[in-house]
Amino acid sequence: MTDVAKKISLSRVQFGCRIENNRTSFNTFAVNAKHVIVAIYDSWNSVRRIEYAMTEIEDHIWHVTIEENLSAKFYAYIVHRDEKKYIATDPYSYSLSVNSFKSAIIDPRVISSESFDFHKKPNIKYNEAVIYETHVRDFTSSTTISVNNKNKYLGLTESSTLETGEKIGFDHLKELGITHVHLLPVLDFVTVDEEDPSSYNWGYDPGSFFALEGSYSKHPEDPYSRIQEFKEMVMFYHQNNIGVILDVVYNHTYHSLSSNFEVLAPGVFYRKNKDGSLSDGSGCGNEINTENPLIRRVICESLKHLLKTYKLDGFRFDLLGLMDRMTLYTIVKELRKIDPNVVIYGEPWVGGESMLENHKRVHKGTQRNKRFSVFNDDFRDALKGDNDGISTGYIQGNQSRLDAVKLGIMGSIRTKENNGFTAWPYESINYTCSHDNLILYDKISNSLAGISHEENLKINKLGFFLTLMSFGVPFIHGGTEFARTKHMDHNSYRSGDYINGINWSLKHQNTCLYEYVKSLIHLRKKMSFFSNYTKKDIEENFIWYYLPNGALGYEIHDKYENITYSYFINPMEITINTGFKTMEFKEVLCNSIDMTEYSTKNNDQNLLIISPRSSMILMKKT
Repeated sequence: MTDVAKKISLSRVQFGCRIENNRTSFNTFAVNAKHVIVAIYDSWNSVRRIEYAMTEIEDHIWHVTIEENLSAKFYAYIVHRDEKKYIATDPYSYSLSVNSFKSAIIDPRVISSESFDFHKKPNIKYNEAVIYETHVRDFTSSTTISVNNKNKYLGLTESSTLETGEKIGFDHLKELGITHVHLLPVLDFVTVDEEDPSSYNWGYDPGSFFALEGSYSKHPEDPYSRIQEFKEMVMFYHQNNIGVILDVVYNHTYHSLSSNFEVLAPGVFYRKNKDGSLSDGSGCGNEINTENPLIRRVICESLKHLLKTYKLDGFRFDLLGLMDRMTLYTIVKELRKIDPNVVIYGEPWVGGESMLENHKRVHKGTQRNKRFSVFNDDFRDALKGDNDGISTGYIQGNQSRLDAVKLGIMGSIRTKENNGFTAWPYESINYTCSHDNLILYDKISNSLAGISHEENLKINKLGFFLTLMSFGVPFIHGGTEFARTKHMDHNSYRSGDYINGINWSLKHQNTCLYEYVKSLIHLRKKMSFFSNYTKKDIEENFIWYYLPNGALGYEIHDKYENITYSYFINPMEITINTGFKTMEFKEVLCNSIDMTEYSTKNNDQNLLIISPRSSMILMKKT
């Protein structure tokens, strides 16, 4: 079967549906099929169909051309094999029917517009990214925000204002200063009923690698609407100098033996255990065999389609550890031919036991000099402890992984002194939490029983300081910048709007945290060394101070501006006199506590007091 898949993958045939010169053609692969038929439906909910026999033009590749422009109609493939009949949507569908029962016939000219086709993407370099993760529905589902397109793609472009005057919605993102918005999966997924407005899921249950999810469209029954709305959203973000990153899931599909992949190419798309059962490294029932050349082709072509069609700015890969390295290296090479600045990163782990051999998997370290990044879970866990339990990390006062914290601050670069996993600091995605597991505020509450809200916010500030003021790419989960809570739900993938909807009123309630995070983002963007320094630059311009009692101090010299910055972090319930000569410094750039708490000792101001659970940056011309 591998030889068959390899032969199909090498074919020059373009798979999918095409409209040219008022003729509609279909090409698909169907392994060992006796007959293949394309069934045409007038509407998304039609039962009646017209059937057209396809011809096998190459081994296992089937084609038919219909002398008619069938734009906006729907279709499915009927495969006859082993005296049985199967029906499947097209894996190359550019759009789908409501709830994805049929593929849609799309004429690109219908959705082409000069305004989108010729608009320019923002020129944001990979190593300048500050990423903000959110979910289309979560962004506007709460009663605390009033917009016209709640829960929809276009809702992401709308803004509102709290009664207390704070900007929320899109204007909040622009004010915050992030460079890229990372959207949880928006490609077609299965478990949301597109006819039920209350149906909810994160979207990590993929049904299509090419088509957009219909539940986020105002008109899911119109196969063009979701495409047009999504393009409008992307262009709006670009016009405001913000890139758009898609969360993509190529490690499994929701359906296994009934999936369109298995119907068209049985035994090809999924890894199997030695006993013939499906390997389940995803924890979702199956895992995609990315080593197979046909699957590699499908994945690469879907990514190139998304990048070109929607002018996207990046991709985040779910469970990247289940993708073999050669497939990922091929993806990076092909996408960077199209856009050198495309952001590519993912999770360098698996969700369970996998048949993919360990030496072929994507781990931390396999990204070195390969121009993609991975999530830094070592830094994350050292900062806050485990994801859902009661263990603590550095920001709560636990010094047991201090070396891992220091390594993370330096971008996890590999040197003679440490075993870092990066060759370039941007290869590390620095974060304290994402959509998975307890959100940061809840994690802190869980690990420190009885902690007050005020103290929780101080620890939040330490977490943001250490992710935003470290070398690497900072990653923020939406709403954490004003202490969003998910009410202790650690796996809210289907928990609905009450748990998942962003409560925008928290921006007012926790304005001290929000203003602090915003100031850190804007300060980081001014400090050019965070995006420009190489491993050698960091080694030559970074100095650690030796402070007692778990406090951290370090110095970064900006060789471009000839400025030296001194950083101090004190997570403990103690006050530390550093003996640092503060008179030498021009100004305090950043302080996580009220300035009334910042003070110096003695008349000559030779000693600096660092208050408990605080951080600060001092600056001087060198």
